[in-house]
Amino acid sequence: MKRLFCALWLILVSVQVFAVDLQISTFIDLDTKVPRGAQIRFQVDFENVEQDVAKDVQLIFPIPATTSFISSDSAVCKFNASQSRLECNWASIDGTDVLDKRKRVQFTIKTSKDTAQTIASEVSVRASNEDDSKRQNNAETQNTSIVAGTDLKIVSLRSEPQQVYISETYTYTLNIANNGPDEATNVAVKHVLPSYATWVEASVSNSNGWSCSGSQTLTCSLSKLAVGASQSLVIKAKLSQLGSGTVTATSSVSSATAEINSADNQASVSNQVKEHADVAVELKALKSNGTPSYWGPLSLMPDEARQYQIVAKNNGPNTVSSAQFVLTLAAGASDVAVAQASGWSCSVNMAGAQPKITCDKTAVASGVSDTLKV
Repeated sequence: MKRLFCALWLILVSVQVFAVDLQISTFIDLDTKVPRGAQIRFQVDFENVEQDVAKDVQLIFPIPATTSFISSDSAVCKFNASQSRLECNWASIDGTDVLDKRKRVQFTIKTSKDTAQTIASEVSVRASNEDDSKRQNNAETQNTSIVAGTDLKIVSLRSEPQQVYISETYTYTLNIANNGPDEATNVAVKHVLPSYATWVEASVSNSNGWSCSGSQTLTCSLSKLAVGASQSLVIKAKLSQLGSGTVTATSSVSSATAEINSADNQASVSNQVKEHADVAVELKALKSNGTPSYWGPLSLMPDEARQYQIVAKNNGPNTVSSAQFVLTLAAGASDVAVAQASGWSCSVNMAGAQPKITCDKTAVASGVSDTLKV
């Protein structure tokens, strides 16, 4: 009887020892079609399906060739550089505890320029007290498709000069680079000019392969850009309105090749807009009755009265503030009087050898001309 009890006890112990059964339920790539040079995120779900405690559990993910390890979301996971694999370790996983029996791990690797069109990945899990007969579901494989990838970048976007004026041409210069790992095809640059700005069409030369169209929004295309190559694009623009302030232009680049890092595909630049105007003055000498000289300088007798006609004009494009002109008369002039135009305030200074007339106006709008007589 004693021998029979011992045999039964040994059988029961053996059954308890080998009751552990770890099974991988999910091994997926969260990024199903990955550009070459980009990252791949994986997720693994596994479970101790038996009502027992798995001991010394380890999940192993060998890092595929031509890729590198980036990170894992679990503190129990460490990268083993000497064996180039991710190792996740649990002292125990209790199959009777619904919160402990299931585990999920996510981790990330990065492809390289040498990565082929498919990556075959494998993950496995094991426990020190799991019987070999229970290990049919301890490993899974996953194939990830790799497509051509590129990292286009707007290296710089400049605008010169920094201070621009209405109706005057200024220049944007873009520098674009392809950091690889593959050639970028059908490259497109979209450059959005500020409001009231238009593209000066003659400013872009097609000699370097660019083809551009548009007005305020300019689209430029290039058939391809090789790995490591860069291209410059010069765009000239002109503002038609907006008196002063700050204007901003934005640029973005894309291509038909899958983009690895879109964070550096945009750029913007701002300019200060300054008011300016072209003021002009015309001066005519007339006889007292308003008759001009038709054949050269005005011929006058001593003490003969004369008059001057002054036309002050703002040719634009902006309003002139605090306009002023000064008329210096010939020595000996006397009995000076001014017929003032609307809005102008004039004063006569007879001190000194040559009398001076100073006229001021608070503002002269673009295109306005005023005539004053002295």
